[in-house]
Amino acid sequence: MIKLIQSELIKIFKTKGFYIILTISILAMVIYNIKNPEQNSTSQTKIDINDINISTMEYGLNNLDSTSELYIEQKVNIEFYKLFNSFSNPSWQRYALNEERTTNAMQNVDSTKFIILYLHNIYDYELNPNSNVSIDLYWKSKLKYDNYINSLKSNNWQEYINLKIEDLEELKSYTDNANIDFEIEYYKLRLDYNINFDYDYKNQYLEQYKNNYYLIEFNKNNPYNESATFNSSAINDYKERMMICKYAIENNLNKDISNENNLIYKNKIDARISLIRTFKYFEIIAVIMAIYVSTLLVVEEFNKGTIKNVLIKPHKRIKILISKILACLIAIIFTLTLVCIIQYFIGGFIYGFNSYELEYICYNFNDNQIITMNIFKYLLLVALTKIPIFIIIILFCILIGILSKHTSLALILTLIIFFASNTLIAEWSKVEKFSKVSRYFITMNWDFSKFLFGRISDISGINIAHSLMIYVLHFILLFGLSVYCFNKKDVLNNK
Repeated sequence: MIKLIQSELIKIFKTKGFYIILTISILAMVIYNIKNPEQNSTSQTKIDINDINISTMEYGLNNLDSTSELYIEQKVNIEFYKLFNSFSNPSWQRYALNEERTTNAMQNVDSTKFIILYLHNIYDYELNPNSNVSIDLYWKSKLKYDNYINSLKSNNWQEYINLKIEDLEELKSYTDNANIDFEIEYYKLRLDYNINFDYDYKNQYLEQYKNNYYLIEFNKNNPYNESATFNSSAINDYKERMMICKYAIENNLNKDISNENNLIYKNKIDARISLIRTFKYFEIIAVIMAIYVSTLLVVEEFNKGTIKNVLIKPHKRIKILISKILACLIAIIFTLTLVCIIQYFIGGFIYGFNSYELEYICYNFNDNQIITMNIFKYLLLVALTKIPIFIIIILFCILIGILSKHTSLALILTLIIFFASNTLIAEWSKVEKFSKVSRYFITMNWDFSKFLFGRISDISGINIAHSLMIYVLHFILLFGLSVYCFNKKDVLNNK
């Protein structure tokens, strides 16, 4: 068997096509890395703290009844924006006030806009003859508002945060809203880890920690009516990002530790992140290589008639076929290893090798803890859990090759199946009634990397046991058919 495998490997490594694919792949990797120096997500938007134009708003007041609610709201906004514009750009005050005016709609705690709330109470009492604001609330609001103004003008951001926490604690005493507890935690994190309002790394981690918390709360209601499993998987993704951000805050990490996801806005991607994403962006190289080598060892040999030279040797056909499959698999493992090595050096030369010192950081759902590991150990884990993909591709291509003897047919069919599984079928599977069918597709079950660290599939009905069962059944089917067709193939008559 070893000699047979060696013979098949020699065939692979002697072909020009093998090296042409590798050369094109290396060039593609270099170009991709050079053309994608940033890793910002389209869902993230840089905070706008530029001056706010209030002249139009002031002009509009002339057309409003000075006792109306609309007039009062406009006055509040004008006064607040004047306060915002009074501080330099950039300044912590502008970042803090911007947070006040742009409270996330998913928070469902608009009453935490305390400065705006107090301004509204003041103007409502002073301008509205039918105001429901009592004189006690009016004076309390004036005092609270003045305290906030003093903290802003005296450049005391800790005092500003303490005022926020004090108001949140008071709000909590008479409002049943779990989000208030999180808001208190959010501001305490600022104090505990000395995070002044800004847009540096720690602030972005803190903002992402907050945003992902509210994304979890928002998705608990399954607003898009997707399958419960898909929604649970999305919530897990948000939870992982949230915990990674908190880890970065607690460990004072002033660098981007994004993994497959983006956490930092428009940050220059480093070598570590680019290496972690090797399989995400360059898995297709191994797919193409799997198609090439599997068709090379079967289709080309049938077409050229060289298969006869192998079959006349004293070996059973099943042994010959297994040697071809194993040779293909070894070639794929070689390709994956080479791609990782190439990416390591490309990333190092473009972005610097220093970031490789930082370990891979992720959330382990099995014990609800953040774990760290050597980045190369992580890549090895991912590679091992993706090997089943290439085994199925090899078997499929060999079977198609035996049946049709057409390289192009094997290539086209395999690529269609691969890309369809990552696009059309993946989207289809978000719907519960469709997932009842797609959960049995091999392409929805062959990537075991999605179960690493206790993660769950986003397709209803799929877990690691289900995927193993579906995978084994498809493997037996494809392998059995390949063996049967290979044994029945009339080589002498080339039929």
